[in-house]
Amino acid sequence: MDPEEGTFRSFLRELKDLKMVSIDEHQLVEYDAKYAITHYRTVQTNARYSMLEVTLETGRKNQIRAHLSEAGHPVLGDTMYGSTINPIGRLGLHAKLLGFDHPVTRKHLVFTAAVPKAFRGLFGGRGE
Repeated sequence: MDPEEGTFRSFLRELKDLKMVSIDEHQLVEYDAKYAITHYRTVQTNARYSMLEVTLETGRKNQIRAHLSEAGHPVLGDTMYGSTINPIGRLGLHAKLLGFDHPVTRKHLVFTAAVPKAFRGLFGGRGE
């Protein structure tokens, strides 16, 4: 990724095939699009792959997949959004940290999960 960290901002709309795409602001009157903000930071890279840490400021359908694809870097294994390879046999997305306020108790809940071994294997077993 160049630059190694940054932010994607766009209005996302859903196509008939269920794929999400960014549209120009002047098309907002025409389509039901929602504003999406995705922050990213490159954690690790090698000659073939980059591992990113992505933080969502908004939570839109397929937001990460759409933004990375439009930047020319589709998620590994994501054929719908342009990936042509799948060395790990699954979509290359993983929720390492997930937090939200419980809708009833209003308690803030946080869940963590280690980066999968298959992801780390792309970088010689290392990875955050």
